[in-house]
Amino acid sequence: MNDNPKKNRTKISWLNKDLLKNDKLKKIVVATVFTFVFIGSLLLMSFVFKPTNNYPDAGIIDWEAHAVYAEPKNTIDAMFIGNSEGAYAFTPMTIWNEQGFATYNCAGRGHPLNYSEDFLHGVFETQSPKVVFLETDSIFKKSLFIWRIVSSYMVSTFSVLTYHNRWKGMDASEIGQPEKYEFLSYLKGFEFDAGVRPVDPVGHMAPTTSVRSMFYRNRSCLIKMKEFCEAHGAKLVLVSVPSTTNWNMKNHNGIEKFANEVGIEYIDMNLILDEVGIDWSTDTRDAGDHMNVKGAEKVSSYIGKYLASLGIFTDHRADSAYAQWNESLQKYNERKESEGVV
Repeated sequence: MNDNPKKNRTKISWLNKDLLKNDKLKKIVVATVFTFVFIGSLLLMSFVFKPTNNYPDAGIIDWEAHAVYAEPKNTIDAMFIGNSEGAYAFTPMTIWNEQGFATYNCAGRGHPLNYSEDFLHGVFETQSPKVVFLETDSIFKKSLFIWRIVSSYMVSTFSVLTYHNRWKGMDASEIGQPEKYEFLSYLKGFEFDAGVRPVDPVGHMAPTTSVRSMFYRNRSCLIKMKEFCEAHGAKLVLVSVPSTTNWNMKNHNGIEKFANEVGIEYIDMNLILDEVGIDWSTDTRDAGDHMNVKGAEKVSSYIGKYLASLGIFTDHRADSAYAQWNESLQKYNERKESEGVV
């Protein structure tokens, strides 16, 4: 009998010690134990670090876009989804100022199509927009679809992967509190940027008969989004915002072909720049890649007129239930003035 306490502590009672001589089995046991400990640690830290509110200082990602969940139920008339092209191009305050329609920009930097689809589903849990605008840039973005699904699941399950830096400013009283959305954004999801970097648009939208092919998974995702919108009484509209960097006639032809095949309305502003009023010397923040505030206001004014032409929306500007939208417009105008946007 071995009475050495140090050696006793190394024994694993539920496993025959003869089997431990097998190095391969030892490695499997160690790897299994490590995996369970690692996953358990991630779950525990995710529970601790996950934001419980949508205030900017709570650490939530895409806090402007996520603030849509703080809006009163069933008050949003139309919404925008997509990646950064849409985030910088649609300013709901312009549409509110000119038409009195309540719209929300849920597009965000780097949003792949499946993420936009998830966001769409989430918004419809509390809102019932009648029109959903999808900016088309992300449609042609190559992505490993399975990896997108796995990574999306990993981030939602193990939120510490995203919010590992929250320890710097979080309060212990937040731990374990239920998730809630209280912060209302006066920008309504819009990425405000007053910077100006002009571009020479020579060659932009040069004619071609080439048609850009769409990834099968992206096509399938678009069809599911269309079906979801229709099942919830909404209309999906594809929109290509002005961009000399990301858009061309080959892309346009690809989207137009798809839109005609499945019956989705498609608006390509790159073909109607004069009608929209885009001036490439003043309306882009980064030499033709994204719109700045001036460009976004022109894009949004066009969208507002489109919404008005549908004849299904009400002007809410005199409605007391929408008072916070008039307050948001005042803050928006004050920011424009402070940043010299005229």
